[in-house]
Amino acid sequence: MRLRSTVVLALTAAFACAAGPALAAVAGHAPSPNASQYTGTSPQTLSQTTTTATSTSTTSTGTTTTTTTPASPNVDVCLASGSRAIARHLGVRVANIRIRPSQGNNGMPQCSYRVNRPRKRGPHTRAVVLVNVDSGPQALWRLMRTVVEASQLFGPAPPGWHAPIGLLGLGPYAAWFINRHALMAVNHTHTQLLEASVVWRRAKRAEMIGLARSVIVAYIHAPATGHPIGPGGY
Repeated sequence: MRLRSTVVLALTAAFACAAGPALAAVAGHAPSPNASQYTGTSPQTLSQTTTTATSTSTTSTGTTTTTTTPASPNVDVCLASGSRAIARHLGVRVANIRIRPSQGNNGMPQCSYRVNRPRKRGPHTRAVVLVNVDSGPQALWRLMRTVVEASQLFGPAPPGWHAPIGLLGLGPYAAWFINRHALMAVNHTHTQLLEASVVWRRAKRAEMIGLARSVIVAYIHAPATGHPIGPGGY
């Protein structure tokens, strides 16, 4: 009887030892063998992306543009015949007339004739004649329009206004513009518009017209081909 009880107790103890771990696992008390490795945030595998920068070399092709500036009109339009005409009119020697070619505000060549002390036909103050040679198209038509527009007057005449004075013997529409102290005409081929302006202190109107007329005649009869008069004299 005592032996049977001992055997029963032994079997009960063995069964308890064998079933303990299984019961513990069922109850959720079995520790995970790797629990210490997954505490907190799960480790992530970072994938490193390597960016390869491609340097592109752009070859710039430079184009050299050559800008050609139109040549200015030939400014050497001072005529020997013009100097002689002025010398005769004012009673001076040709050597005493200073000439200087230049370019006018209209882009056309012009020549300045300067006499320091004329001996006749006016006061003895310095006289300057500036002759502009305009070889643009329709010279005669432009002269006509200039005369017409300068003669037009709408309403009362402003102080100092004067209509141009027509001059005979110098071609069609030749006129003296009082307010500008200038004589305008065209050459004999009607291809050049000529303007002779006068700066002559103390000179009367008739004296300035006479001086401008003496030099403009030389330009009217000078050879012309529709281009500025070339260097040298005629």
